[in-house]
Amino acid sequence: MTNYFCKYCGSKASSVSSLTSATCVRHPSQRLEELAPDRVRVHFRLSELVEVKSWVLSFGGAATVIAPDALRELVREEADQMKRNYE
Repeated sequence: MTNYFCKYCGSKASSVSSLTSATCVRHPSQRLEELAPDRVRVHFRLSELVEVKSWVLSFGGAATVIAPDALRELVREEADQMKRNYE
């Protein structure tokens, strides 16, 4: 069953690790670290966080930003705003 869709490359996948595989290279500096069959850590070297914020948000509750703190805060603010929209 397809649970995840990448809006950047059009791939559909049943797990986050499948979706973030080498077939969907989001950035030239992208490096993947598979933690478990359904968990990956993605590393990037970026000058701006705005673009990666929307990519993280595209995974909904299946994604957690570990670092940097500035990106965690951007995602948290967006999630808080989304929650307020439904109150």
